[in-house]
Amino acid sequence: MSKRGPDAGGDDHPKRRSHGKPMIKMLCPFYCAGAIIGKGGETIKDLADRTDCDVKISKNDERFPTTSDRVISIQGSQEGLDECVLFVQDKIRKDTPPPNAKTESHAVNAKRKEACKLIVSDTSAGRIIGKGGSRVKELKDDYNIVINITRKDEMPRGSSGINAEYVLRSGVSL
Repeated sequence: MSKRGPDAGGDDHPKRRSHGKPMIKMLCPFYCAGAIIGKGGETIKDLADRTDCDVKISKNDERFPTTSDRVISIQGSQEGLDECVLFVQDKIRKDTPPPNAKTESHAVNAKRKEACKLIVSDTSAGRIIGKGGSRVKELKDDYNIVINITRKDEMPRGSSGINAEYVLRSGVSL
């Protein structure tokens, strides 16, 4: 009898069960996506296998509203998420815009390397922000970081198929 369901792996790799595990969505400059995916998808597959996380990157034509960034969704254990985020941030810091990119892209890239951009749902944003912004202030004071928040209502309507509530931009050193 054949095995069905989420654990049915057709290539000797059982599918990961991510239901109920933490998820993080982060933004990645379009030109870094190839370095994360790797030739034939090998790099992202290796990352997923090594961390036991589900790692997905939005299609090339699906960019986060008002940006050229692609969305990376990572779901798995906290340890796996940590490793994946560090891996992605390392790729962002080491990659450069393509030679045919606009001149301003190169200047923006230097600043972008200092940031970790996360997409956070409405329900989670309140926990991060805290009452009256108290948690954000605490994070800024304790870790000497800058946190910028873009609300859903500040993003243009219908500019992308990607639905997000808030974007946190942080100068966190990972």
